[in-house]
Amino acid sequence: MVFDPRKLALLISSAQGSRSMNALAREADVAVSYISRLLRGKIDSPPSAQFLKKIADVSVGDITYTDLMQAAGHLSEAEINELQNNDSQDINWKERALIAEAENNELKRTLKMIQNFCERHIAE
Repeated sequence: MVFDPRKLALLISSAQGSRSMNALAREADVAVSYISRLLRGKIDSPPSAQFLKKIADVSVGDITYTDLMQAAGHLSEAEINELQNNDSQDINWKERALIAEAENNELKRTLKMIQNFCERHIAE
């Protein structure tokens, strides 16, 4: 649980992607000057969890709230492990939902084909 300014700066830079600092600040609804100071290592204390959540919510790429919270020193190892376990469970549910949706779409296409076949052959 130690604030790592360099790691946090790298994560925020990755979350920024190709956007300008102004664009990131605008999308996250945070001060661009604060982002600038974080990226330049000019902040001695970690940003708030609320600030990190705002950055994570507009992140491009795979930077997570957990990553940012860890670099800011807000999470213990136990909390990190628990969150990563929960993230894995969330991914499994998302994967299952996507599979179910794909199967449902395939079923709809099959039923439509059967309906079209029946309509053609009943009309004859």
